[in-house]
Amino acid sequence: QRHFNACARIERVPALWCCVYMRRLAAVAASKSAMLYAFLIGFVAGPAITWTGPMPRRPAVVVAGSSLAFASSLFLSSAVLGAAVPVSDVDIEKLVEEAADTMRFAKFATLATAAEDGTISGRVVYPKPPNATLGESPDLYFVRFATLSNSRKYKEIEAKPQATLVYFDEQGKGEVTLKGRIYICNASEATEGWYDRWKANYPKGPATPFYSLLRLETATLEFVSYVRYKVDEGGARS
Repeated sequence: QRHFNACARIERVPALWCCVYMRRLAAVAASKSAMLYAFLIGFVAGPAITWTGPMPRRPAVVVAGSSLAFASSLFLSSAVLGAAVPVSDVDIEKLVEEAADTMRFAKFATLATAAEDGTISGRVVYPKPPNATLGESPDLYFVRFATLSNSRKYKEIEAKPQATLVYFDEQGKGEVTLKGRIYICNASEATEGWYDRWKANYPKGPATPFYSLLRLETATLEFVSYVRYKVDEGGARS
């Protein structure tokens, strides 16, 4: 099986960081097995970071931070296409836009948090869609959703705020996974971030007892869409 290897080293650099490792189903060669891989290194905040080693054999789209921050070295390394060459036709912002559209189609998401007993809890939540008109982040830098402050979910997030949010687009055979840290919004943001379609569960709106707004700030994004957008992670799919 053909696979691709690439190494990168990141030293001290400012702001946001991102890694993209993807395969798109596209006519990049005559063979049906032709694969397009990209590896993008952006920027990272805080102390120096070192990463080196081979790419995973199963490709997927992995994005961190704002789509507007995606810059730096983008290259293609391929057993099919030969030596590493620059890639100018990989539109990272378009991939993030397609992931956001997939989230809108999916509507609901499964939230995974760490339980007190060491297991993983999974619950379906109804996040606000990533629309700027709703005050949300179309570039998926953050996602907000409501819960009750007396719920187990809330208590688990207070104790361990790292979480994963997964959207599934059944019709498009797509999936968006957001990994990051959840923050509990203050009263002002909880009111500002209210979404009218939550009213069935929160009949008094932001004044509903124990209503709370949570904000997941995205560290990584994983995206596949086998039918709707033809973004693949490798392997046969029916």
